[in-house]
Amino acid sequence: MSAKQGLRVVHIRRAVQILFFGIVLWLSLSHMADKTTTPPLCSYCPMGGLAGLYFFLISGGQFLWKLTYANFIILGGLILMGLVVKSGFCGWMCPFGSLQEWINRLFRKIKVRLPRIKNDRLSQVSMKLRWIKYVVLAAVILSTAVTGRLIFRDWDPFLAFFHFGHGNLASTAYLIMWIVLFLSIFIDRFWCKYLCPLGAVIGLIGKPSWIRVQRNEEECTNCQLCDKSCPMNLKPSQMQGVTSVECNSCLDCLDVHPNIRALELKTKGGLKMSKYLYPVIILSIFWGSVGLGKLTDSWITPNALRKGEEHQSGKDNQILKVEEKQPGRPKAGKPLSKKEISEQKGRREMESGEVHDRFVVIKGRAIEIRGYLSLKEVERMTGVPIDYLIKQTDLPINVDVNIQMGRLKRRYDDEIVHKIRDAISNFYEEETN
Repeated sequence: MSAKQGLRVVHIRRAVQILFFGIVLWLSLSHMADKTTTPPLCSYCPMGGLAGLYFFLISGGQFLWKLTYANFIILGGLILMGLVVKSGFCGWMCPFGSLQEWINRLFRKIKVRLPRIKNDRLSQVSMKLRWIKYVVLAAVILSTAVTGRLIFRDWDPFLAFFHFGHGNLASTAYLIMWIVLFLSIFIDRFWCKYLCPLGAVIGLIGKPSWIRVQRNEEECTNCQLCDKSCPMNLKPSQMQGVTSVECNSCLDCLDVHPNIRALELKTKGGLKMSKYLYPVIILSIFWGSVGLGKLTDSWITPNALRKGEEHQSGKDNQILKVEEKQPGRPKAGKPLSKKEISEQKGRREMESGEVHDRFVVIKGRAIEIRGYLSLKEVERMTGVPIDYLIKQTDLPINVDVNIQMGRLKRRYDDEIVHKIRDAISNFYEEETN
């Protein structure tokens, strides 16, 4: 680095990238270690907020499985960021974008890369292919609204990478992840350019941004070094202002230009702004959004919804193990399922002669029904059809049957678990009559 250039923005950007990659990595590993204290990544991901926003609005405020206000708070922060500083999230914060960039940079150092597209026709084809991400965006929003499920979760390479093979993520997500990471060796930020639905939205929002890169024609020497440095294959040397939706606001073009006055950050009004102020603004907007959510008690994650019995059930799932072989029970050391835990507790209740009201007695068996169970799990454990449970409890017909009843309490009715127990008892009373 030359004395004239001083501190390069790219070094600050890499530090921010490492910071956010580390935060997401820590959240992921913490959730794997203890699900009762750290929510899943879906509960923070702005893509989840984007996919579930339409469903949230048309359903009168219902959340999709694993989504909470935290998703919408972060999404709101990114929207504000886009309006002010363009696509700062994509170029500076997105951990999956950073991963692709690092892979491409590593293989470029060992001379494994495709030749840069110089043919104008091929370059135009590449730009047209980037419309695919808008098709993906429309498909994600439409499918989520119709099914009431996070369909994109089964195809999301970001989630696949940070799941590390843990959990029940679909194999399609891992397949796409490996394809994208392989193609990133040859094409910088392949996912960002052609497929990312979140990047598509951020790019559109950031097009009229208040701050953007501007070119001073009088100072430009037409060396085209800025074009060569652009990871999105744009040509700042031919633009008066970099307003393209494809720009990810990495600001690499400001560093490589020998004449630092040829490309500058400016506001819409023409006010010059130091490039070192840019990371301060994006970090302030992001963490300010999170802080505002916490101060207003709107920062609700699934763990905030798990209270009392649900939290205890999480502990039970972790610590209840079979220490020796017994008839009709799992082998030694194997964790009990929710159904087996319930049956085990039910046997103890029946033997004690006093059955707690959280249990439902079915044909001589006591089954524990608590908030950590979903309607689908209740159906499987008790044999009572989901449709009957929904009708008896006045739940909406499109309710997510995979969601924990503890979350249904907050959305619909504080007494929902008690009503489910009563519905189960009524079902078997009607059956015997």
